[in-house]
Amino acid sequence: MIRDILKYSSKTPLCRKEAGATVCLACRHYCRIPEGGSGRCLMRFNEGGELYAPRGYVSSLNADPIEKKPLFHFLPGSGTLSFGMLGCNFKCSYCQNWEISQTLKDPAAPARAQEIKAETLVSRALEEGLKILVSTYNEPGITPEWAKEIFFLARKRDPSFRTGFVSNGYLSPENVEFMGGDVDFIKIDLKSFEPEKFLRLTGGKLRGVLDSIKYVFSKGIHLELVTLLVPGFNDGEKELAGTAAFIKEVSPEIPWHITAYHPDYRMLEGKAAKREDIEKAVTAGRKAGLNYVYGGNVHSETLDTFCPACGDLLVKRGYMSVGEIRLRAENSEGYCPSCGKKIYGVYNSRGGSGSVIGK
Repeated sequence: MIRDILKYSSKTPLCRKEAGATVCLACRHYCRIPEGGSGRCLMRFNEGGELYAPRGYVSSLNADPIEKKPLFHFLPGSGTLSFGMLGCNFKCSYCQNWEISQTLKDPAAPARAQEIKAETLVSRALEEGLKILVSTYNEPGITPEWAKEIFFLARKRDPSFRTGFVSNGYLSPENVEFMGGDVDFIKIDLKSFEPEKFLRLTGGKLRGVLDSIKYVFSKGIHLELVTLLVPGFNDGEKELAGTAAFIKEVSPEIPWHITAYHPDYRMLEGKAAKREDIEKAVTAGRKAGLNYVYGGNVHSETLDTFCPACGDLLVKRGYMSVGEIRLRAENSEGYCPSCGKKIYGVYNSRGGSGSVIGK
């Protein structure tokens, strides 16, 4: 059944062979897969003692603003060519992309796969003037081989391409090492800070995501975090304080997006998060000592970036859009034009320099 839907696949080295099985190294589930079986994601399978991973197709392909990912500190105001595949290693009941992420797990989730060559995808990005490629929509951590093929080809054709993952954060260290220099940024979801809630929602262990956050940041990959605020589930003051304290321990520079939940998939009876819920959580994050905390899925001043040293407005945003950008950029680094503080992120083309952007 898997190979009927995912007829495009290839052998992957991202595994370890054991007697009678292969161990998939793509994510922190470390699935031990017997001959003819598949991992929890159902997308990576063992045939003839070899592990196969999907390639050669997309389920979704769209031009999106970088702010939609959401990423606020990576080339703000830029466009991306975003592509997705099928499947996920989590089972979140509020998933907004469940039609593709829960393929083969949920009979109601239709499988949609469109054959495409990596060269075609890169050419489309160039034709549309998009220099950021993003593996997103489903979980990129279960298809890093296909992303790496695309990202490598893109940089070969134009070294100014930037690349990234929009991930649930269950990436294994082996996966991150496999991607190496072929991924510039990773956005990670921190869905809950209470282990039992996290396990119930996702089927994974919270510690795995926390360790991934630490590991990705230690490798110098640009990192931003997102928490979908679900009333009655993860919006308690204690839990939010714990999340903020953890992020600060890793680095107060890491941007934290707190986005508004709306009922979806199997959580249709829940309450949508209101603007005041988001603003309260953002305020708490900033008081905890985080330099960059943002609201999401709401129209609010919590979308703007301010200098954590002098308080000056650096980036004025609308809903998934950018208005004014005031940053002094030098060799991809950004600085406050008023006090000179270095601002976490990437702010101009690779190797370039400039003064104030988008004034």
